[in-house]
Amino acid sequence: MKPITTSYELEELVLRTGILPYFRNKISGFSIEETVPEPILWDLADGPWIWKGTLVRGWRVAYGKFFNRKAGYIALDLLADFINLRRSQYYLAANPLESHILDVLREHESLLSRELKDLSGFTRRRKAAPRLSPLERMIERSATRGARDLGFDTRIMRLQMAGYVVIADFEYKTDRHGDTYGWGVARYTTPEALYGLEACDAAGRTPEQSYMRLYERIKDALPRTDDRLIHRLLNL
Repeated sequence: MKPITTSYELEELVLRTGILPYFRNKISGFSIEETVPEPILWDLADGPWIWKGTLVRGWRVAYGKFFNRKAGYIALDLLADFINLRRSQYYLAANPLESHILDVLREHESLLSRELKDLSGFTRRRKAAPRLSPLERMIERSATRGARDLGFDTRIMRLQMAGYVVIADFEYKTDRHGDTYGWGVARYTTPEALYGLEACDAAGRTPEQSYMRLYERIKDALPRTDDRLIHRLLNL
């Protein structure tokens, strides 16, 4: 792939390949990390880490931690197939804490990461409240430092991997001059709330058919790629 130096070029690449991980993976050369020149890769003034919000607001690509617990993009015309495939592989009902986080997010439509964490009860309490429900006890254990239970960050990542949550934008701190700085705080939402039900509807396709639509887009762009590597990237 040729070097990417603008947000427009990055967006066009995502639309061509269908999906694009941010970081290196088993498919050599198939990542933003490998296609953006080093001098701008982590540039917080004008580089791919800043372009995320611009691209998401353009409504042609979706962004989140979708691939092997790491961030990446999905072309919006394939989002319904990604959702169809991944949700078929993840049994949400067996994960009550993830279900709880998703219910809170759906109730508010969109929340900054710290807001969602607080409202979901994952902010650590100084003293445990009496008469906690079973769900509250599970959350309390997850919020306790050193607990074996998975914490909020892992659970929100799993919801993104499963196609239930996407990132709507990033919000930045501002200095006294009104200039933004820092890495930005993720604003989470559901794909249905952000893009509408139609954009998330696979139109009756089976998960297997959705997989093939995703696979064929990647294969067209990268015909020499080993099918096993594509399979590993697409599936949970």
